[in-house]
Amino acid sequence: MRFFNIFKGRFGFAPFDSAQGARNTVAERSRSHRLPIKSLYLLPLTFCLFSCTEEIDITLKSSYKRLVVDGGIGIDPGVHTVILSTTVDYFATNAEIPYVSDADVTITEFNETMQPTGRLFRLLENSTKKGHYETAPDVFGKQGHTYRLNISNVNIGKATHYTADAFFPYIAEQIDSVRAVWWTNLLWSGILGGLQDTARGRNGWNIELFADDPEGENYYIFITYKNGVPLNDTLTRFLLLDNTLIDQNMIGLRGIPIEFISDSSWAAAKEGDTLGLEIRSISKDYYRYILEFRTVYGGSNPMFGGAPANVRGNVSGGAIGYFWAYGNRKAFDIADRSKRPTVFGGGYWPPPNPPKQIIRR
Repeated sequence: MRFFNIFKGRFGFAPFDSAQGARNTVAERSRSHRLPIKSLYLLPLTFCLFSCTEEIDITLKSSYKRLVVDGGIGIDPGVHTVILSTTVDYFATNAEIPYVSDADVTITEFNETMQPTGRLFRLLENSTKKGHYETAPDVFGKQGHTYRLNISNVNIGKATHYTADAFFPYIAEQIDSVRAVWWTNLLWSGILGGLQDTARGRNGWNIELFADDPEGENYYIFITYKNGVPLNDTLTRFLLLDNTLIDQNMIGLRGIPIEFISDSSWAAAKEGDTLGLEIRSISKDYYRYILEFRTVYGGSNPMFGGAPANVRGNVSGGAIGYFWAYGNRKAFDIADRSKRPTVFGGGYWPPPNPPKQIIRR
């Protein structure tokens, strides 16, 4: 019993060495945790003192307007578009996009040594889409060249003339094919993610890419197609990848799964559909711009993140946005459940489909 009392005095409780000791200890602990009746009456009043709120309306000053640029030039002949608009206040609700009309917009081409090639493209505003400036339908970009966007006859912000340079990167030389392969109970979703719901272990189509990745740093955008319609061609949804993983593991792009389309997602495909990928080679600067844009768009932790800010682009004169240039390749395949999946080139190289014709300029 002496040991029992010493233990109790030192540690605040005693081991239950007997039934009587246990009953005594429980009773003593219960009495020690009882609150006076007066204290119980004061608790609701205490909560009321700390639950008062008051709405305060704060009038914020508007920021000055800035030009917003979005557009570029690709390798395929066609109409290339540059969209001009202005910024709006951060807390503006239901604000329409303020497009900019009547601007003079041109694109000038420079060769590898930054000498003008004599090619100059004038962009005209679309008559039905305000602020959308388009090239002629026969315009295309060339690898290794630089394209300078010139915008004038605008009076926005602190400048009346804006420029932006976009380098046209070299693209992958050997893009042979893609394969649409049916997977069941897939526990992962390709190298980048997928058009799927949040659940794992779903069935669906894995789109495998067969291509050679050139040496050096390369940056890619992957856009998925179903029956000729792009599924993720917006700045926040297309798949973004550099070739760090590919180079370090020496796996190349031989049968690597790029996209997974779950059969329970909004983009679900069926056997016989035409599935494919568009691969865009972009510059390192544009790659970083997209990452920064997605960070700002998605928001940050208010406790650890910084204040919201505009994304840095490549347009001069205090404008925001980006003027880009990219080369692209497309390849398609018919969804067929009889095809076996390839795991990083496991016995399926050269690819089973005939190589697609590659256009070079």
